[in-house]
Amino acid sequence: LRFIWHGGEPLVIPPHMYLETFADQREVFGDALVIRNAVQTNLTILDDARIALLRNGFDFVGVSLDVFGGLRINSGGKDSQAMVLANLDRARAAGITLGCITVLTRRNIHRVEKIYRFFVRAGLPFRVLPLFDGAHVGQHEGFEVGTEALAEACNELVDLWLTSSERVRVTPIHDYIQRVVRHLTPGLRPRYFSKRAWNPTVLVNTDGSCFSYGDPYGDPDWCLGNLFESTIADIYAGE
Repeated sequence: LRFIWHGGEPLVIPPHMYLETFADQREVFGDALVIRNAVQTNLTILDDARIALLRNGFDFVGVSLDVFGGLRINSGGKDSQAMVLANLDRARAAGITLGCITVLTRRNIHRVEKIYRFFVRAGLPFRVLPLFDGAHVGQHEGFEVGTEALAEACNELVDLWLTSSERVRVTPIHDYIQRVVRHLTPGLRPRYFSKRAWNPTVLVNTDGSCFSYGDPYGDPDWCLGNLFESTIADIYAGE
């Protein structure tokens, strides 16, 4: 069972609250399940207590880092990337294993090669993620990218991965190549993902309401149930 702590910025929460939660997990689940905790952070907040938390408390640490585009703006209107890069160096020097997520937007999708070279030089695995729909109509106007541009970016990443003397894991490219290999290997069956067969991820809002998809957050018609009112088994068994 994997808990993915997401935000906003999850590291705003004081570290002791996570440590108490991890202790609760051990008490609740005991040896019945293997529990993993992952965190996805913008890494704009990092002190000694949070370094210890990332190193000793979480099993996986993901950092949001677009490399180009200038979209990570703080409340003062300034690009936070210089701070994030400094914190990234500090975290790696402390022995924390990291992966990164780069959101592809109209601002950086034409710099895929430079993004790839950046992570290769850093020796960091990364995921490319297309810009999500906004929370409201027009929120991302001017930054959205189309399907054709995304496909071209993925094609470029495949070419870079295949021709580079040094490589890092690039998701979802790595997953696509695995599917091709399975297809071309005699005796191996293809693998498909279908939410109708099994939905591996439940999004849990801070009020306990559960969703299977991000966009209808807060819409009661799409709510699967509430963890504070129902068991996860009942939620999965529902219509």
